[in-house]
Amino acid sequence: MKKKGYNITLGIFIGLIAGVIVGIIMPEWANTALSVVASIYMSALKMMIFPLVFTSLVMGIIGIGDIAKTGKVGLHALLWYTGTTALASGLGLVLPRMLHLGKNAHIVATKTQVEAATFNGLLDTLQNIIPSNPVEAFATGNMLQVLAFAVIIGLACLAIQEKADPFINLCDSIYQISIFIISKIMYVTPFGVFACIATVMYSNGVDTMLQLGQVLLALYITFYLYAFIIYGGMVKFFGKYNPIQFLKILHQQD
Repeated sequence: MKKKGYNITLGIFIGLIAGVIVGIIMPEWANTALSVVASIYMSALKMMIFPLVFTSLVMGIIGIGDIAKTGKVGLHALLWYTGTTALASGLGLVLPRMLHLGKNAHIVATKTQVEAATFNGLLDTLQNIIPSNPVEAFATGNMLQVLAFAVIIGLACLAIQEKADPFINLCDSIYQISIFIISKIMYVTPFGVFACIATVMYSNGVDTMLQLGQVLLALYITFYLYAFIIYGGMVKFFGKYNPIQFLKILHQQD
Protein backbone atom coordinates (compact mmCIF):
# COMPACT_ATOMS: atom_id res chain seq x y z
CA MET A 1 0.00 0.00 0.00
CA LYS A 2 1.52 3.26 -1.10
CA LYS A 3 0.55 6.90 -1.00
CA LYS A 4 2.76 9.76 -2.12
CA GLY A 5 5.86 7.59 -1.93
CA TYR A 6 5.08 6.23 1.53
CA ASN A 7 5.68 2.46 1.48
CA ILE A 8 3.69 0.93 4.35
CA THR A 9 5.30 -2.50 3.99
CA LEU A 10 8.80 -1.07 4.19
CA GLY A 11 7.78 1.11 7.13
CA ILE A 12 6.41 -1.90 9.03
CA PHE A 13 9.64 -3.83 8.40
CA ILE A 14 11.73 -0.91 9.65
CA GLY A 15 9.47 -0.54 12.70
CA LEU A 16 9.86 -4.26 13.40
CA ILE A 17 13.66 -4.16 13.26
CA ALA A 18 13.85 -0.92 15.23
CA GLY A 19 11.52 -2.34 17.86
CA VAL A 20 13.76 -5.37 18.34
CA ILE A 21 16.88 -3.21 18.75
CA VAL A 22 15.30 -0.59 21.00
CA GLY A 23 13.58 -3.25 23.11
CA ILE A 24 16.95 -4.71 24.05
CA ILE A 25 18.52 -1.47 25.28
CA MET A 26 15.67 0.80 26.39
CA PRO A 27 15.16 1.72 30.08
CA GLU A 28 12.03 0.98 32.09
CA TRP A 29 10.52 4.45 31.66
CA ALA A 30 10.67 4.05 27.87
CA ASN A 31 8.91 0.69 28.15
CA THR A 32 6.12 2.36 30.12
CA ALA A 33 5.70 5.08 27.50
CA LEU A 34 5.78 2.66 24.56
CA SER A 35 3.29 0.38 26.30
CA VAL A 36 0.82 3.26 26.25
CA VAL A 37 1.47 3.84 22.53
CA ALA A 38 1.06 0.12 21.76
CA SER A 39 -2.19 -0.02 23.74
CA ILE A 40 -3.64 3.01 21.96
CA TYR A 41 -2.67 1.59 18.55
CA MET A 42 -4.28 -1.80 19.21
CA SER A 43 -7.43 -0.20 20.62
CA ALA A 44 -7.70 2.04 17.56
CA LEU A 45 -7.52 -0.99 15.27
CA LYS A 46 -10.12 -2.96 17.23
CA MET A 47 -12.38 0.08 17.45
CA MET A 48 -13.55 -0.19 13.83
CA ILE A 49 -13.55 -3.97 13.32
CA PHE A 50 -17.17 -4.65 14.21
CA PRO A 51 -18.70 -1.62 12.42
CA LEU A 52 -16.72 -2.56 9.31
CA VAL A 53 -17.65 -6.26 9.42
CA PHE A 54 -21.33 -5.57 10.06
CA THR A 55 -21.82 -2.90 7.41
CA SER A 56 -19.69 -4.65 4.77
CA LEU A 57 -21.73 -7.84 5.14
CA VAL A 58 -25.04 -5.96 5.04
CA MET A 59 -23.97 -4.02 1.94
CA GLY A 60 -22.67 -7.21 0.32
CA ILE A 61 -26.01 -8.97 0.78
CA ILE A 62 -27.87 -5.96 -0.55
CA GLY A 63 -25.50 -5.82 -3.51
CA ILE A 64 -26.50 -9.35 -4.54
CA GLY A 65 -30.06 -8.09 -4.78
CA ASP A 66 -31.93 -11.39 -4.52
CA ILE A 67 -32.77 -13.45 -1.44
CA ALA A 68 -32.52 -16.78 -3.28
CA LYS A 69 -29.13 -15.86 -4.74
CA THR A 70 -28.00 -14.63 -1.35
CA GLY A 71 -28.83 -17.98 0.23
CA LYS A 72 -27.03 -19.88 -2.53
CA VAL A 73 -23.96 -17.67 -2.37
CA GLY A 74 -24.00 -17.84 1.42
CA LEU A 75 -24.12 -21.65 1.38
CA HIS A 76 -21.24 -21.86 -1.08
CA ALA A 77 -19.25 -19.31 0.91
CA LEU A 78 -19.85 -21.29 4.11
CA LEU A 79 -18.68 -24.52 2.48
CA TRP A 80 -15.57 -22.85 1.05
CA TYR A 81 -14.82 -21.14 4.33
CA THR A 82 -15.23 -24.37 6.30
CA GLY A 83 -13.08 -26.36 3.88
CA THR A 84 -10.23 -23.86 3.62
CA THR A 85 -10.29 -23.23 7.37
CA ALA A 86 -10.02 -26.96 8.03
CA LEU A 87 -7.03 -27.20 5.68
CA ALA A 88 -5.35 -24.18 7.25
CA SER A 89 -6.00 -25.44 10.79
CA GLY A 90 -4.63 -28.88 9.93
CA LEU A 91 -1.50 -27.36 8.45
CA GLY A 92 -1.12 -25.08 11.46
CA LEU A 93 -1.32 -28.05 13.83
CA VAL A 94 1.01 -30.35 11.91
CA LEU A 95 3.80 -28.01 10.77
CA PRO A 96 4.89 -26.67 14.20
CA ARG A 97 5.10 -30.23 15.55
CA MET A 98 7.18 -31.34 12.59
CA LEU A 99 9.62 -28.44 13.00
CA HIS A 100 9.53 -28.43 16.85
CA LEU A 101 8.80 -24.71 16.83
CA GLY A 102 8.74 -22.79 20.09
CA LYS A 103 10.42 -25.56 22.07
CA ASN A 104 11.58 -24.29 25.48
CA ALA A 105 10.20 -20.84 24.71
CA HIS A 106 8.75 -18.84 27.59
CA ILE A 107 6.59 -15.84 26.70
CA VAL A 108 5.84 -13.29 29.41
CA ALA A 109 2.53 -11.56 28.77
CA THR A 110 1.12 -8.50 30.41
CA LYS A 111 -0.94 -9.14 33.53
CA THR A 112 -4.54 -9.84 32.66
CA GLN A 113 -7.40 -12.04 33.72
CA VAL A 114 -8.80 -14.36 31.09
CA GLU A 115 -11.76 -16.66 31.56
CA ALA A 116 -11.79 -19.67 29.26
CA ALA A 117 -14.95 -20.05 27.23
CA THR A 118 -16.82 -23.33 27.63
CA PHE A 119 -17.73 -25.20 24.47
CA ASN A 120 -20.82 -27.30 25.17
CA GLY A 121 -21.34 -28.71 21.71
CA LEU A 122 -22.50 -27.85 18.22
CA LEU A 123 -26.18 -27.59 19.14
CA ASP A 124 -25.46 -25.07 21.89
CA THR A 125 -23.34 -23.06 19.48
CA LEU A 126 -26.13 -23.02 16.89
CA GLN A 127 -28.62 -22.08 19.59
CA ASN A 128 -26.55 -19.04 20.54
CA ILE A 129 -25.93 -17.79 17.00
CA ILE A 130 -28.98 -15.53 17.04
CA PRO A 131 -28.30 -12.66 19.49
CA SER A 132 -31.08 -11.93 21.96
CA ASN A 133 -29.40 -8.55 22.45
CA PRO A 134 -27.51 -7.32 19.36
CA VAL A 135 -26.02 -4.41 21.29
CA GLU A 136 -24.54 -6.86 23.78
CA ALA A 137 -23.12 -8.91 20.91
CA PHE A 138 -21.24 -5.84 19.66
CA ALA A 139 -20.17 -4.84 23.19
CA THR A 140 -18.82 -8.27 24.14
CA GLY A 141 -17.16 -8.88 20.77
CA ASN A 142 -19.23 -11.93 19.81
CA MET A 143 -18.33 -12.03 16.13
CA LEU A 144 -20.55 -15.00 15.31
CA GLN A 145 -23.65 -13.24 16.62
CA VAL A 146 -22.67 -10.01 14.86
CA LEU A 147 -22.36 -11.89 11.56
CA ALA A 148 -25.73 -13.58 12.08
CA PHE A 149 -27.36 -10.26 12.93
CA ALA A 150 -25.85 -8.67 9.81
CA VAL A 151 -27.22 -11.47 7.61
CA ILE A 152 -30.70 -11.09 9.13
CA ILE A 153 -30.66 -7.32 8.64
CA GLY A 154 -29.36 -7.66 5.07
CA LEU A 155 -32.09 -10.14 4.13
CA ALA A 156 -34.73 -7.94 5.76
CA CYS A 157 -33.51 -4.96 3.72
CA LEU A 158 -33.87 -7.01 0.54
CA ALA A 159 -37.38 -8.04 1.54
CA ILE A 160 -38.77 -4.56 2.25
CA GLN A 161 -36.80 -2.96 -0.62
CA GLU A 162 -37.14 0.82 -0.88
CA LYS A 163 -38.44 1.15 2.68
CA ALA A 164 -34.96 0.18 3.85
CA ASP A 165 -33.21 2.85 1.77
CA PRO A 166 -32.52 5.21 4.72
CA PHE A 167 -30.94 2.39 6.70
CA ILE A 168 -28.96 1.21 3.68
CA ASN A 169 -27.63 4.72 3.17
CA LEU A 170 -26.65 4.81 6.85
CA CYS A 171 -24.84 1.48 6.56
CA ASP A 172 -23.03 2.67 3.45
CA SER A 173 -21.94 5.82 5.27
CA ILE A 174 -20.70 3.83 8.28
CA TYR A 175 -18.85 1.47 5.94
CA GLN A 176 -17.12 4.34 4.15
CA ILE A 177 -16.26 5.99 7.48
CA SER A 178 -14.84 2.71 8.81
CA ILE A 179 -12.70 2.22 5.71
CA PHE A 180 -11.44 5.80 5.94
CA ILE A 181 -10.49 5.52 9.62
CA ILE A 182 -8.78 2.15 9.21
CA SER A 183 -6.83 3.41 6.20
CA LYS A 184 -5.56 6.34 8.28
CA ILE A 185 -4.66 4.04 11.17
CA MET A 186 -2.68 1.86 8.76
CA TYR A 187 -0.39 4.77 7.95
CA VAL A 188 0.80 4.85 11.57
CA THR A 189 1.15 1.08 11.69
CA PRO A 190 4.98 1.21 11.50
CA PHE A 191 4.99 3.22 14.75
CA GLY A 192 2.44 0.87 16.32
CA VAL A 193 4.51 -2.17 15.31
CA PHE A 194 7.63 -0.50 16.70
CA ALA A 195 5.96 0.13 20.06
CA CYS A 196 4.46 -3.37 20.28
CA ILE A 197 7.68 -5.19 19.37
CA ALA A 198 9.84 -3.02 21.63
CA THR A 199 7.67 -3.70 24.68
CA VAL A 200 7.48 -7.42 23.95
CA MET A 201 11.25 -7.58 23.47
CA TYR A 202 11.81 -5.68 26.72
CA SER A 203 9.55 -8.07 28.66
CA ASN A 204 10.81 -11.37 27.19
CA GLY A 205 14.47 -10.95 26.30
CA VAL A 206 16.54 -12.01 23.29
CA ASP A 207 16.44 -15.80 23.71
CA THR A 208 12.67 -16.03 23.84
CA MET A 209 12.28 -13.58 20.97
CA LEU A 210 14.61 -15.69 18.83
CA GLN A 211 12.31 -18.64 19.46
CA LEU A 212 9.33 -16.46 18.60
CA GLY A 213 11.13 -15.29 15.47
CA GLN A 214 11.41 -18.89 14.29
CA VAL A 215 7.69 -19.30 14.78
CA LEU A 216 6.95 -16.11 12.85
CA LEU A 217 9.27 -17.17 10.03
CA ALA A 218 7.52 -20.52 9.75
CA LEU A 219 4.17 -18.72 9.93
CA TYR A 220 4.95 -16.49 6.97
CA ILE A 221 6.43 -19.34 4.94
CA THR A 222 3.33 -21.42 5.62
CA PHE A 223 1.06 -18.50 4.82
CA TYR A 224 2.64 -17.91 1.41
CA LEU A 225 2.75 -21.60 0.57
CA TYR A 226 -0.89 -21.93 1.53
CA ALA A 227 -1.82 -18.85 -0.50
CA PHE A 228 -0.01 -20.08 -3.61
CA ILE A 229 -1.04 -23.74 -3.38
CA ILE A 230 -4.61 -23.59 -2.04
CA TYR A 231 -5.88 -20.19 -3.17
CA GLY A 232 -3.74 -20.25 -6.30
CA GLY A 233 -5.13 -23.69 -7.12
CA MET A 234 -8.69 -22.40 -6.68
CA VAL A 235 -8.02 -19.49 -9.01
CA LYS A 236 -6.52 -21.85 -11.58
CA PHE A 237 -8.99 -24.73 -11.53
CA PHE A 238 -12.24 -23.01 -10.55
CA GLY A 239 -11.68 -19.49 -11.82
CA LYS A 240 -9.79 -20.65 -14.95
CA TYR A 241 -7.34 -17.78 -14.44
CA ASN A 242 -3.58 -17.56 -14.16
CA PRO A 243 -2.72 -17.30 -10.42
CA ILE A 244 0.41 -15.23 -11.08
CA GLN A 245 -1.53 -12.72 -13.17
CA PHE A 246 -4.24 -12.68 -10.49
CA LEU A 247 -1.69 -11.79 -7.79
CA LYS A 248 -0.19 -9.09 -10.00
CA ILE A 249 -3.61 -7.48 -10.37
CA LEU A 250 -4.13 -7.57 -6.60
CA HIS A 251 -0.73 -6.00 -6.05
CA GLN A 252 -1.53 -3.20 -8.52
CA GLN A 253 -4.79 -2.49 -6.68
CA ASP A 254 -2.88 -2.17 -3.37
